Amino acid sequence: GQQIEQTVVTSTKSEMVIISATDTEIKIEDKIKKLKMNSEAMGQQMEFDSDNPNENGLLKNLNDIINKTTIITADGNGIIKTVKYDETVEKLQAQSPISGNGYEIGHLLSFILLLPKEISIGTTWNQKVGNAELKEDYTYTVKSIENGTANIDFTAILTQDKKSEMQGNKVESKLYGTMSGKLFVDVKTNFVFSRITTSNLKGTIEVMGQSAPVEMTMVTEEFFQ
Repeated sequence: GQQIEQTVVTSTKSEMVIISATDTEIKIEDKIKKLKMNSEAMGQQMEFDSDNPNENGLLKNLNDIINKTTIITADGNGIIKTVKYDETVEKLQAQSPISGNGYEIGHLLSFILLLPKEISIGTTWNQKVGNAELKEDYTYTVKSIENGTANIDFTAILTQDKKSEMQGNKVESKLYGTMSGKLFVDVKTNFVFSRITTSNLKGTIEVMGQSAPVEMTMVTEEFFQ
Protein backbone atom coordinates (compact mmCIF):
# COMPACT_ATOMS: atom_id res chain seq x y z
CA GLY A 1 0.00 0.00 0.00
CA GLN A 2 0.92 3.64 -0.24
CA GLN A 3 3.09 5.01 2.52
CA ILE A 4 2.86 8.65 3.59
CA GLU A 5 5.44 10.18 5.90
CA GLN A 6 4.51 13.30 7.80
CA THR A 7 6.70 15.42 10.07
CA VAL A 8 5.11 17.89 12.49
CA VAL A 9 7.07 20.21 14.79
CA THR A 10 5.05 22.24 17.29
CA SER A 11 6.07 24.78 19.92
CA THR A 12 3.47 26.04 22.38
CA LYS A 13 3.64 28.58 25.19
CA SER A 14 0.71 28.42 27.60
CA GLU A 15 -0.25 30.39 30.69
CA MET A 16 -1.82 28.29 33.44
CA VAL A 17 -3.32 29.87 36.54
CA ILE A 18 -4.47 27.84 39.56
CA ILE A 19 -7.86 29.37 40.38
CA SER A 20 -8.43 27.28 43.50
CA ALA A 21 -6.84 24.31 45.24
CA THR A 22 -7.87 22.04 48.10
CA ASP A 23 -6.76 18.58 49.21
CA THR A 24 -9.41 17.06 46.95
CA GLU A 25 -9.70 19.40 43.93
CA ILE A 26 -7.59 21.68 41.74
CA LYS A 27 -9.16 24.17 39.33
CA ILE A 28 -7.00 25.66 36.57
CA GLU A 29 -7.40 28.25 33.83
CA ASP A 30 -5.25 27.61 30.76
CA LYS A 31 -4.61 29.87 27.77
CA ILE A 32 -2.38 29.22 24.77
CA LYS A 33 -0.36 32.43 24.38
CA LYS A 34 1.90 31.45 21.46
CA LEU A 35 1.86 28.64 18.92
CA LYS A 36 4.27 27.68 16.16
CA MET A 37 3.74 24.71 13.86
CA ASN A 38 5.60 23.31 10.87
CA SER A 39 4.08 20.35 9.02
CA GLU A 40 5.53 18.56 6.01
CA ALA A 41 3.93 15.68 4.08
CA MET A 42 4.21 14.48 0.47
CA GLY A 43 6.49 17.39 -0.36
CA GLN A 44 3.97 19.93 0.88
CA GLN A 45 4.90 22.22 3.76
CA MET A 46 2.53 24.16 6.01
CA GLU A 47 3.58 26.68 8.61
CA PHE A 48 1.79 28.61 11.33
CA ASP A 49 3.12 31.26 13.70
CA SER A 50 0.73 33.06 16.04
CA ASP A 51 3.14 36.01 16.20
CA ASN A 52 2.89 36.34 12.40
CA PRO A 53 -0.49 34.82 11.50
CA ASN A 54 -1.12 33.75 7.91
CA GLU A 55 -4.72 34.53 7.01
CA ASN A 56 -4.54 32.49 3.81
CA GLY A 57 -2.87 29.29 5.04
CA LEU A 58 -4.56 25.96 5.66
CA LEU A 59 -3.78 26.36 9.36
CA LYS A 60 -5.25 29.86 9.62
CA ASN A 61 -8.04 28.69 11.97
CA LEU A 62 -5.39 28.13 14.63
CA ASN A 63 -5.41 31.92 15.06
CA ASP A 64 -8.72 31.49 16.86
CA ILE A 65 -7.37 29.34 19.71
CA ILE A 66 -4.85 31.94 20.92
CA ASN A 67 -5.79 33.45 24.29
CA LYS A 68 -8.95 31.36 24.55
CA THR A 69 -9.68 30.04 28.05
CA THR A 70 -9.86 26.37 29.00
CA ILE A 71 -11.05 25.48 32.51
CA ILE A 72 -9.79 22.20 33.95
CA THR A 73 -10.66 20.55 37.25
CA ALA A 74 -8.60 17.69 38.67
CA ASP A 75 -8.71 15.67 41.86
CA GLY A 76 -6.10 15.76 44.62
CA ASN A 77 -3.98 13.24 42.70
CA GLY A 78 -3.80 15.47 39.62
CA ILE A 79 -6.20 13.32 37.58
CA ILE A 80 -8.40 15.39 35.27
CA LYS A 81 -12.13 15.25 36.02
CA THR A 82 -13.67 17.93 33.80
CA VAL A 83 -12.55 20.09 30.86
CA LYS A 84 -14.46 23.12 29.58
CA TYR A 85 -13.19 24.62 26.33
CA ASP A 86 -14.07 27.98 24.87
CA GLU A 87 -16.90 27.66 22.31
CA THR A 88 -14.59 28.71 19.48
CA VAL A 89 -12.09 25.99 20.36
CA GLU A 90 -14.85 23.38 20.60
CA LYS A 91 -15.94 24.20 17.05
CA LEU A 92 -12.38 23.94 15.75
CA GLN A 93 -11.87 20.61 17.47
CA ALA A 94 -14.76 19.23 15.44
CA GLN A 95 -12.77 20.14 12.31
CA SER A 96 -9.27 19.21 13.42
CA PRO A 97 -7.93 17.23 16.40
CA ILE A 98 -4.84 19.47 16.63
CA SER A 99 -6.94 22.40 17.87
CA GLY A 100 -6.92 23.04 21.61
CA ASN A 101 -4.81 21.87 24.50
CA GLY A 102 -5.57 18.15 24.25
CA TYR A 103 -6.67 17.50 27.84
CA GLU A 104 -8.07 14.00 28.45
CA ILE A 105 -10.54 13.28 31.24
CA GLY A 106 -9.17 10.57 33.51
CA HIS A 107 -5.55 11.43 32.69
CA LEU A 108 -2.83 13.31 34.55
CA LEU A 109 -2.11 17.00 34.64
CA SER A 110 1.33 17.46 33.10
CA PHE A 111 2.73 19.60 35.92
CA ILE A 112 1.76 17.43 38.92
CA LEU A 113 3.00 13.97 39.89
CA LEU A 114 1.91 12.59 43.25
CA LEU A 115 4.98 10.91 44.73
CA PRO A 116 4.94 8.07 47.30
CA LYS A 117 5.18 9.27 50.90
CA GLU A 118 8.70 7.88 51.24
CA ILE A 119 11.03 7.90 48.25
CA SER A 120 14.72 7.24 47.75
CA ILE A 121 16.99 6.28 44.88
CA GLY A 122 15.54 3.17 43.26
CA THR A 123 11.97 3.66 44.49
CA THR A 124 9.57 2.28 41.86
CA TRP A 125 5.79 2.51 41.62
CA ASN A 126 2.97 2.04 39.12
CA GLN A 127 0.02 4.19 38.14
CA LYS A 128 -2.84 3.40 35.77
CA VAL A 129 -4.89 6.27 34.36
CA GLY A 130 -7.35 6.71 31.54
CA ASN A 131 -10.90 6.50 30.31
CA ALA A 132 -12.94 4.26 28.02
CA GLU A 133 -11.08 5.50 24.92
CA LEU A 134 -7.50 6.04 26.08
CA LYS A 135 -5.60 4.11 28.75
CA GLU A 136 -2.03 4.52 30.06
CA ASP A 137 -0.13 2.24 32.46
CA TYR A 138 2.94 3.99 33.96
CA THR A 139 5.99 2.71 35.82
CA TYR A 140 8.14 5.32 37.59
CA THR A 141 11.66 4.89 38.99
CA VAL A 142 13.59 7.44 41.05
CA LYS A 143 17.11 7.82 39.59
CA SER A 144 18.45 10.54 41.90
CA ILE A 145 17.42 13.22 44.41
CA GLU A 146 19.34 16.48 44.60
CA ASN A 147 18.43 19.74 46.35
CA GLY A 148 14.85 18.64 46.87
CA THR A 149 14.32 17.65 43.23
CA ALA A 150 13.70 14.05 42.18
CA ASN A 151 15.01 12.86 38.81
CA ILE A 152 12.50 10.21 37.70
CA ASP A 153 12.51 7.90 34.68
CA PHE A 154 9.21 6.50 33.44
CA THR A 155 7.82 4.04 30.92
CA ALA A 156 4.19 3.50 29.94
CA ILE A 157 1.99 1.31 27.78
CA LEU A 158 -0.72 3.17 25.85
CA THR A 159 -3.86 1.83 24.18
CA GLN A 160 -6.39 3.99 22.33
CA ASP A 161 -9.71 3.16 20.68
CA LYS A 162 -11.26 6.52 19.95
CA LYS A 163 -14.16 7.69 17.80
CA SER A 164 -14.48 11.32 16.77
CA GLU A 165 -15.49 13.58 13.92
CA MET A 166 -13.31 15.66 11.63
CA GLN A 167 -14.87 18.03 9.12
CA GLY A 168 -18.15 16.15 9.41
CA ASN A 169 -16.61 12.71 8.81
CA LYS A 170 -16.50 9.95 11.39
CA VAL A 171 -12.95 9.02 12.42
CA GLU A 172 -11.94 5.95 14.42
CA SER A 173 -8.37 5.59 15.62
CA LYS A 174 -6.97 2.43 17.19
CA LEU A 175 -3.43 2.88 18.48
CA TYR A 176 -1.12 1.03 20.83
CA GLY A 177 2.48 1.48 21.84
CA THR A 178 4.90 2.69 24.46
CA MET A 179 6.05 5.91 26.03
CA SER A 180 9.24 6.63 27.94
CA GLY A 181 10.85 9.68 29.38
CA LYS A 182 12.15 11.70 32.30
CA LEU A 183 10.64 14.00 34.92
CA PHE A 184 12.12 16.44 37.43
CA VAL A 185 9.78 16.82 40.40
CA ASP A 186 9.80 18.88 43.62
CA VAL A 187 9.66 16.25 46.38
CA LYS A 188 7.76 18.56 48.76
CA THR A 189 5.10 20.00 46.44
CA ASN A 190 4.88 17.28 43.71
CA PHE A 191 5.31 20.07 41.15
CA VAL A 192 6.86 18.92 37.86
CA PHE A 193 9.57 21.29 36.61
CA SER A 194 10.05 19.49 33.31
CA ARG A 195 8.86 16.41 31.43
CA ILE A 196 10.37 14.84 28.31
CA THR A 197 8.36 12.07 26.62
CA THR A 198 9.07 9.87 23.60
CA SER A 199 6.04 8.00 22.25
CA ASN A 200 6.12 5.18 19.69
CA LEU A 201 2.66 4.22 18.46
CA LYS A 202 1.20 1.95 15.80
CA GLY A 203 -2.33 1.22 14.69
CA THR A 204 -5.01 2.19 12.20
CA ILE A 205 -7.14 5.22 11.41
CA GLU A 206 -10.47 4.73 9.67
CA VAL A 207 -12.21 7.57 7.81
CA MET A 208 -15.40 7.10 5.77
CA GLY A 209 -14.99 3.34 5.86
CA GLN A 210 -11.40 3.44 4.60
CA SER A 211 -8.74 2.14 6.97
CA ALA A 212 -5.07 3.10 6.83
CA PRO A 213 -2.14 1.86 8.93
CA VAL A 214 -0.40 4.46 11.08
CA GLU A 215 3.00 4.49 12.72
CA MET A 216 4.19 7.54 14.61
CA THR A 217 7.01 8.71 16.84
CA MET A 218 6.50 11.82 18.98
CA VAL A 219 8.96 13.65 21.21
CA THR A 220 7.41 16.12 23.64
CA GLU A 221 9.35 18.52 25.87
CA GLU A 222 7.43 20.43 28.54
CA PHE A 223 8.78 22.99 31.00
CA PHE A 224 6.82 24.54 33.88
CA GLN A 225 7.55 27.43 36.18
